[in-house]
Amino acid sequence: MNNKKLAVVTTTFPALSQTFVIEQVSALCVLGVVPDIIARSTDERGDSHAGVVKHGLLAHTVLTPEYAPGGKRATLKRACFFAWEFLRGPVSFLRLRDECRRRYPDEPQLFPLALQWRHRPAYNYYLCHFGQIGRDMVRLRSLLKLPGKVYTIFHGADVSRYVENNGRDVYNELFEQGELFLPVSDFWKSRLTDLGCAPEKISVLHVGIDLDAFPYSKPRTNDVFSMLSVSRLVEKKGIRYAIDALAQLKQEHPEQKLKYTVIGDGPLSAELQQQASDAGLGDVVEFLGPQPNARVQEELKRTNLLLAPSVVAADGDMEGIPVALMEAMATGIPVVSTWHSGIPELVIHEQTGLLAKERNAADLAAQIARLIKDPDYSAQLSEAGRRHVELEHNNEVIAKLLQALVG
Repeated sequence: MNNKKLAVVTTTFPALSQTFVIEQVSALCVLGVVPDIIARSTDERGDSHAGVVKHGLLAHTVLTPEYAPGGKRATLKRACFFAWEFLRGPVSFLRLRDECRRRYPDEPQLFPLALQWRHRPAYNYYLCHFGQIGRDMVRLRSLLKLPGKVYTIFHGADVSRYVENNGRDVYNELFEQGELFLPVSDFWKSRLTDLGCAPEKISVLHVGIDLDAFPYSKPRTNDVFSMLSVSRLVEKKGIRYAIDALAQLKQEHPEQKLKYTVIGDGPLSAELQQQASDAGLGDVVEFLGPQPNARVQEELKRTNLLLAPSVVAADGDMEGIPVALMEAMATGIPVVSTWHSGIPELVIHEQTGLLAKERNAADLAAQIARLIKDPDYSAQLSEAGRRHVELEHNNEVIAKLLQALVG
């Protein structure tokens, strides 16, 4: 397949907080579909991800920064960029500037993006991760008269918080001009339909994982019941309720030794560590910060339970379906999560895992206690969880579906 046939367009690449993009591109590479990856920014912590290294993805990654106004350094960088682009083609520069101002006066980021995209090769397909990227892409396609179809994958925050902040009509142009929309769950498919997207343009495309990287083993039993969360430390991940639940478990079952490990970083890191300390859980809760994928897999091998107590954040931010849940279920780790977004499509309550009410530490503690008390039930959930991931979240199968869409 021609490498220039497909462009994967996203916000940040490679990013440890968006491993689903890395995994998807890696699976396409295995099938011989090697796309260009076009991102607004990069995160060097993702450079060591196994898929990035194995497939040499950095060599196929192009950055198109927005060159937004800011401090003196940002202003100078922006001025130099515009001067250089003007010298490269003054007539087209002025024509494009005027067209952007006329059609999108409230979207100043489009002009510098358009200046960069005018130097990109033509693609047959633009696979956009996140709705706002898809919206920009249909506008760039129109401004620059680019060929190719725009497919947009919706993950969660782009259909929740972004819509709440920008209004229900924020995607009207995208829904009209985009060719295909790929929400990661039936929950978000319903939301897109509610926002006015034509149902015939929507097809659910689950996020998947490389099952070979997560071999199955039966749940382990230890004297210390260990729990793990892998997430950004932001409100929607609900880690504060996990800490509250552990405090309750420790009080109600003082004879049970507990351990809770949190992998990830974010703006709530200090606050959550203080919460754990104040709750007397200093010897129970351990914050490891961000870790490479290899370390995450090591921790999965040691744990008895994966916790993902997701909630709707105050600003409306919501999950898609957390990849950490898929990885845990693939390895045979029982999971406890919440009745949130598309999670119940993966964690089917009392079949492939357990669910608690959002923001309800008591319910969360009760679900965890069920698994502490009943190892046989844990084993039952473990086997069913693995089968469900094999059927619905196998990256190889999902990549083949994508290959058919862009073939």
